Amino acid sequence: MYSSENKIDAWISDHKEEIVVHIKQLIHLQSISTPCTFQEYPFGSGCASALDYMLQLAGDLGLATRNYDYYCGSAVLQGRTDRTIGIFVHLDTTPVSDMWLQDPFEAVERNGYIIGIGSEDNKGAAVSMLYLLRCLKDLEITLDHTILVVFGCGKKAKMEDMDHFLRHEKAPDLSLVADASFPVCIGEKGSANFELTCPIHDEHLVDFRSGLAANMIPGCAFALLKDFTFEEVMERLDQDTRCVVIPVDSYVKIDIGGLGGHAAFPEGSRSPIPLLADILLSHQPVGTSAPYIRFLRDTYQTYDGVPFGLNERDETFGYTTHICGTIGIQHGSMRQVINVRYISQLTGAEVSRRVQETAGRAGISCRLLSDTPPHTPEPCLKPLTPVLTSIVNHVLGTSLHEYTMGGVTYAQKLPNAISFGPNRDDLPTPLGWGRGHMANEAVRIQDLLNALKIYALSLHRIDPMF
Repeated sequence: MYSSENKIDAWISDHKEEIVVHIKQLIHLQSISTPCTFQEYPFGSGCASALDYMLQLAGDLGLATRNYDYYCGSAVLQGRTDRTIGIFVHLDTTPVSDMWLQDPFEAVERNGYIIGIGSEDNKGAAVSMLYLLRCLKDLEITLDHTILVVFGCGKKAKMEDMDHFLRHEKAPDLSLVADASFPVCIGEKGSANFELTCPIHDEHLVDFRSGLAANMIPGCAFALLKDFTFEEVMERLDQDTRCVVIPVDSYVKIDIGGLGGHAAFPEGSRSPIPLLADILLSHQPVGTSAPYIRFLRDTYQTYDGVPFGLNERDETFGYTTHICGTIGIQHGSMRQVINVRYISQLTGAEVSRRVQETAGRAGISCRLLSDTPPHTPEPCLKPLTPVLTSIVNHVLGTSLHEYTMGGVTYAQKLPNAISFGPNRDDLPTPLGWGRGHMANEAVRIQDLLNALKIYALSLHRIDPMF
């Protein structure tokens, strides 16, 4: 079917081990995106180190590189023309939860998987796409289009890296975003973040805390109580096995676990926030804050948007989802940050109105933090979808179909962009290992090697089409 396929297979086999080594080394660099205004490194020194590593590697492979002020960088393989196809990946990761069973930055290889933070989202793909350029270069597969791989550093920070890129570089004629699942994503839900605040002047509740990021379902939560002894709290809880009670100086801490996940696909997760709220309400160690704790219990037991009146569905995008990503009490105020992934039938303004109305009825103020509307690829890209899908199914031996998702990718920022692999949602998650944004994140090495081949064949096929 593809004349270069055997050569590509042999090349990938010869370079598999070094690809794995570079992925592990990249994971070792702690590139948690931490926006730093007016500093040399806009997303922190960790992201800068990861970008330096990738640009140095690209240079060592004989590729031209460019650093866009540490917002992002690129590696370029010159084609016969200046028309460009961009491949976009990101080097930044989510914060580290305390549910990891190993050091998240010390990647280990086990049963054909690499386990480490960012392995699936998106460092494994970043190295694979860089080696894609080397593969094309070594095999002398010259295309009409110039191919550039762009390494973003602020995907987790409102994708400001792509805003900066587009201010300093002409957008590629076609962009493929290697931060999704195979085969082709034909639509992404909208994503809106809200801050919900309410006063807390409880005589007993000092803190109710959970979460690390707006788009992550927490894996644990705790409440901190005052003016109770450890024995009094134990007696009130009456052997409630859902939690652990711990004395902390003059306070008593109630700890509870959940099952973390990603706001884009919350199915199967279990937020600890409503469970902890139910414990506090059932055993009554809280006073005047009870109405607000009841809101936590009733609102976050589900993730289907219903508590906020966002229960519309459509055949393309499915249904709207909502999660509480972070919560905490400070200076007499409880602050929640929630994330809503909404379908194309809804507008951001309508989502905001319903969330504000729901919060207002509970005496909670609400403000919109950010909103990214739903995205579907431009009509001119439609002819590429069956071509890319057929190549995926040929390489993988599958019968996969185009899909929509709750995730938000760089395709929302870039013109003429398609989200295209390299992950596999059709395969089960290994026992005890997580997907991107989850503790014990892992990626299957063969999936990354398959993706390199799929991209190589795809570029060869679509080069004359676009």
